[in-house]
Amino acid sequence: MRYDDWDVLLFPRGSIVPIKEFRTDCHLVHDIEFASTNGSTGLPTMTCFVPSLDAGSPFQISIHCWSEHPEVSQFTKVFSRHADLVLFEARVFIDGYFVA
Repeated sequence: MRYDDWDVLLFPRGSIVPIKEFRTDCHLVHDIEFASTNGSTGLPTMTCFVPSLDAGSPFQISIHCWSEHPEVSQFTKVFSRHADLVLFEARVFIDGYFVA
């Protein structure tokens, strides 16, 4: 799955060949950790659908950024007092449940 300069690959455990996703979408997901109540805010969230893993199958995720210094969103630059301290985060949800 690719988004801007980011690649996310999903591998079955023990395999060197990534699983091909059949659909990738970007959604704005409500962020319960965002303290402000002004307007509708959320996190841009990439969603990838993978039909080829059986339930409970172990897998490995590999995340790569192709730029040396990933760009912080304009939203973050405007609303953060310390945009220079921004960290990128990956969260894993399986069937809607947060797992990592």
